[in-house]
Amino acid sequence: MGKVWRAHHTALNRDDALKVLPDAFASDPERLARFRREAQVLASLNHPNIAHVYGLEQADGVQALVMELVEGETLADRIARGPIPVDEALQVAKQIAEALEAAHEQGIIHRDLKPSNIKLRPDGTVKVLDFGLAKLTESLSSPRNPSALSISPTITSPAMTGIGVLLGTAAYMSPEQARGKAVDKRADIWAFGVVLYEMLTGKRAFDGEDVTDTLAAVVRSEPKWDALPHTVSPSVRIFFRRCLSKDPKERVGDIRDVRLALAGAFDVPATATEPSRLTALRRTWPWVAAAVVLSAGVTGVVMRRVMAAPAQQPVRRLEHMLPRSLELAAGSGSLVVLSPDGHTLIYRARENGVWRAYRRPLDELQAQPIAGTENLDQSPFLSADGRWVGFTIGSELMKVSLAGGRPLRVGELPAPQQRGSSWGSDNSIVVGAVQRGLLRIPATGGKAQVLVAPEEGRQYWYPQVLPGGRAVLFTASQPAPDTGDVFALDLATGMTRLVIRDGVAGRYMTTGHLVFLRGGDVWAVPFDLQRLAISGDPVVVEQGIRVELGGAVQFALADDGTLAYIPASGNESAARKLVWVDRAGKEEPLPAPQRAYGHPRISPDGGRVAVDTFDQERDIWIWNVVGQTLTRLTFGREVDQSPVWWPDGRSLIFASGLAAGSDIFRQAADGTGSRERLTEGVTGKLPTSVTPDGAEILIREVIQDTGVDLARLRVSPTSPQKLNTPTPLVRTTFAERNAEVSPGGQWVAYESNDSGRPEIYVRPFPDVNGGRWQVSTSGGRMPLWSRDGGELFYVSPDDAMMVSRVEAGRTWVAATPVQLFRGDYLFATGANTRTFDIAPDGKRFLMVKDIETANAPQASIVVVEHFDEELKRLVPIK
Repeated sequence: MGKVWRAHHTALNRDDALKVLPDAFASDPERLARFRREAQVLASLNHPNIAHVYGLEQADGVQALVMELVEGETLADRIARGPIPVDEALQVAKQIAEALEAAHEQGIIHRDLKPSNIKLRPDGTVKVLDFGLAKLTESLSSPRNPSALSISPTITSPAMTGIGVLLGTAAYMSPEQARGKAVDKRADIWAFGVVLYEMLTGKRAFDGEDVTDTLAAVVRSEPKWDALPHTVSPSVRIFFRRCLSKDPKERVGDIRDVRLALAGAFDVPATATEPSRLTALRRTWPWVAAAVVLSAGVTGVVMRRVMAAPAQQPVRRLEHMLPRSLELAAGSGSLVVLSPDGHTLIYRARENGVWRAYRRPLDELQAQPIAGTENLDQSPFLSADGRWVGFTIGSELMKVSLAGGRPLRVGELPAPQQRGSSWGSDNSIVVGAVQRGLLRIPATGGKAQVLVAPEEGRQYWYPQVLPGGRAVLFTASQPAPDTGDVFALDLATGMTRLVIRDGVAGRYMTTGHLVFLRGGDVWAVPFDLQRLAISGDPVVVEQGIRVELGGAVQFALADDGTLAYIPASGNESAARKLVWVDRAGKEEPLPAPQRAYGHPRISPDGGRVAVDTFDQERDIWIWNVVGQTLTRLTFGREVDQSPVWWPDGRSLIFASGLAAGSDIFRQAADGTGSRERLTEGVTGKLPTSVTPDGAEILIREVIQDTGVDLARLRVSPTSPQKLNTPTPLVRTTFAERNAEVSPGGQWVAYESNDSGRPEIYVRPFPDVNGGRWQVSTSGGRMPLWSRDGGELFYVSPDDAMMVSRVEAGRTWVAATPVQLFRGDYLFATGANTRTFDIAPDGKRFLMVKDIETANAPQASIVVVEHFDEELKRLVPIK
């Protein structure tokens, strides 16, 4: 198919593989067509065990496929050193099977699977390469094109007869492929069996002195089955032999069945009451053999029923440790989800500042990122059949198949803030759109419709479509930690009814229980699905669940009774420290005590630091730089956050309320007097900046129709303030945050995701419609002006501090941004207010840093298998 070169992508600083079509065949239409088809086929596949394709490049008559560069040896290289131990071979085979399964689910047949097309990365990941012979399956009953049956030449191409190049390698061809007959995915299953045989024995299953002898062996001979290691289990042997049945009708019909066999799904463990393992296996073989010839679905059902133990399943608690490079960052919505069958854990984590969804089958050791979910904003969710992952990026609702492929757009949500979604069996998605209420949108694409609007002062989130699709459970609350009530919405009548007070994220389980969160613990109570009502008193069934400041709860349930959650000990509100960082990245810690600091702000004279904390005392504190004392400024049960200094340094404004900052207040910085309320309402306001003359406050607020927007609030610098309503500054359906007025008062910088990712923009102020300029070049968050207005700082997506020199006069002039330093600091993605500040002299930055980040415990997720058995024991259904 061409020569493959190692290449370096200078713009991305990444090594790639370039597959270049030879000049001698560039004019061959068939060769060129297959080359282009390879690009199209690979582009449609998106799986961790398939080499990714990045693009097809053409220049000066040269065509090249830009692909993922996979380091490591080929499977052929490994086999050349001798047979592979059974355990190692089965792990490799399982990953190959997963790659083929993903391709087959997309209707793609590889047709040239062999050891030289399989790479083994040093980290143990297997990559299937070279889909150059891959073919999309066609309908066998197409009346329009009866010859379009995968009968393209399988021995030689007419253009290549002279050099004897095989389409597919003889030793791995299926008998029907060797005869030139129609092939389907069973040809790949045959090749898989041949490859597995070679891994286990170190010899080819079908060999000969030349191509003719080899093809004759494929068609007529049988492998030497006694050469297989004796440690290969009987069930794997049965499936193995069925992979190499010469009659496709007698062959395993789906690679998924083979993958399950390799994972031990059909093995029967010996028990104390059985005379011997051999006797048990002999009794099981007829069932296994019968199951092989059935379809994938029937196979799974039969084997589960045969092997299901009638006794109660033991409750088991497992801990999935994430790599240290991954963060389960706080304040970002729910992070965990389980597939309906409980076999797969999906979680949302951040690495190098980029959020992704990760997939970990619970029978595997490692998780893999789900390609296409980069920069997702909210927690992922799964379709009712477990085949699709839904997620949002900004206001766009997306979905991607777990079998691979490109993400697909479902539709646009009227507000970019969501908290929880449920994909019903009718293929519609119910979204908890917070201020907007509950929305429903077809999973096949369409317009979102409002199911129910929220009551005044309440927000709706965490929906669950109940079995039968007649009703939806949801939580009605303010975005405060772990507070709210569970309601049920009757979809037929549109009526809502209270199910339970003082509980959030209610989930119905097929055991007949309602499970919900209260006080950081999981509670359960019997629930009548027909009456939509509970009976009896709730009981605690699991403790120590992590709950975020904004109300996000970190647990998930599967239909099979599995529970997954992030433990409270993994909450990122652990102690942090304040550090000075100069422009070269050199650190100097402040002697302030360790607290869960969030948003530090330096006073105009540089002598004090106001900062909020997110521990048990969610208040504003003042650090005296000279006296080195930390003094509490605000008190009470409200959440006080996001302090901003008044230009004269005598007072502070901040957000306060049980709804995680619903209104703006002003308080004297020395603690005297009482707080003064400046606004009231339910739009979730946070202050970000004050104009130099103290006449206006720039705020972030959440509007029901448009989501996160920028607004301005007129205030009196000194006299008591009458409650005022903010007026829009920048209001779109995208998310605008972190507005900062320049020291001269004529410009405003802010971040917006209207391009698909957060970028930094500048507009004139107060006439924001007088122009707009983009400052960041590759993404940016949390802008900050230098005190003299000559520089604009921001944070890049990979957590680097960037700076652009500006001339903020009557016209906007800015230089290309450059990096100052990068570090492991609190740079929260989606932060509504800035998490750092700059000293008045502009020489150093005040940053927030986790304590001993390098030695911090790894993030983890607890999985409780057979949690439903615990429910039955603790909360019996009468």
